[in-house]
Amino acid sequence: MRESTRNELPNHWPLQTAKARFSELIRCVKTDGPQLVTVHGRDEVVVVSVEEFRRLQGEQTGRDLVDV
Repeated sequence: MRESTRNELPNHWPLQTAKARFSELIRCVKTDGPQLVTVHGRDEVVVVSVEEFRRLQGEQTGRDLVDV
């Protein structure tokens, strides 16, 4: 788990920190879950594991298209 520096929330990464410590960001995603990246203090993106992404995306079978 990453140690927060001044003015940083847990699981929140200012863009410059995320860029400089990208490998650590990825490790935190795997161990601590989704990580939020901010730009100029605004929430911009969330980094999630591929497993979480696939779970959220759902199974793509084409069934929804057939149902329509």
